[in-house]
Amino acid sequence: MNCNDRLIDELQFWLRIMKEHAIFLGSAFPCDEKELINKAKEFENLFNELEKKATCYKHHELEKLAQESLTATLRFIQFKTKVLDQILECKLGGFNFPLLVDHIRREAIYFAVNIMRFSRNKTMLPTEELLRDEVFWLRIMVDHTHFIGHLLDPSERQFMSQIHMLQQKMSKLRCQAVDFDSMLEITPRPVPSLLRFADDTVRAGKDLLNFKAKAANLIKECKVLSIINPLLADHVYREAERFTKDIERDLKYLNMKTPCPSPGTPCPGFMGSNYYLEPEETETKEETQLIAESKLEMELSTPPQPIYRPRKTFAHPNSTEVKINFRR
Repeated sequence: MNCNDRLIDELQFWLRIMKEHAIFLGSAFPCDEKELINKAKEFENLFNELEKKATCYKHHELEKLAQESLTATLRFIQFKTKVLDQILECKLGGFNFPLLVDHIRREAIYFAVNIMRFSRNKTMLPTEELLRDEVFWLRIMVDHTHFIGHLLDPSERQFMSQIHMLQQKMSKLRCQAVDFDSMLEITPRPVPSLLRFADDTVRAGKDLLNFKAKAANLIKECKVLSIINPLLADHVYREAERFTKDIERDLKYLNMKTPCPSPGTPCPGFMGSNYYLEPEETETKEETQLIAESKLEMELSTPPQPIYRPRKTFAHPNSTEVKINFRR
């Protein structure tokens, strides 16, 4: 899957998610907050139109669609930030939990960064892609278990017990993903333990997906006591499905072993990344060490720049930054 394919895939999935975020926000604002309710409705209509365009786009329209989607998403991040700040300062009531608003803002940021990445034909090393997706998605899944547990009726003890066990499992995986991300930040590579962990993550994701599928059907049929909106139940189900698919895709690319045609030529790698089979080493060990030390000194001498997300690079480790600047 090349960058254009990844871009349209991101647009078709996340534009619908953004539209539903607007619905959820608007429905939970206090009824007297007409300005916020109307603004949420504007975003709902905007993302609905963009979703329609993404469904039946033509190839030459992709760049324009990506730019429109990015602009809309950055504006939505601004709006979510404004709402979150007002809630944190006790200036806004309603039923939007601060963690929920932060949750959907994280998703919008993730989406915006991916639009920029794939529009610019920027890729990440396969291990970095896997780590980034694991850290992001596992936190999202942990949040979902908290939200579901809070919105189920306390009398649904069997469901409460199940979601609590899933919550513990996903929380442990999330912590380990953060640890792997830290341990492999400087030298990202597919060590055996990371591959085993990724398999564990996929299995846990499918367990959560099965639970959400069952819960969504029961909620739709009014067979479980809760205050969960059927649209919200379907929303978190689709995100869990996306989570497992993304990790499985990352593992697939990570396990790709395409032979290089000859020394010094690009290998067709992950999403167009250039991997090279280096010619036989001609430097002495001392020269190699000197080169490595020089590169490290150069990297350390570069002052760190403020970035929003992600910390990671696209084509080469620790070299490319993505910034999202917006006014509050």
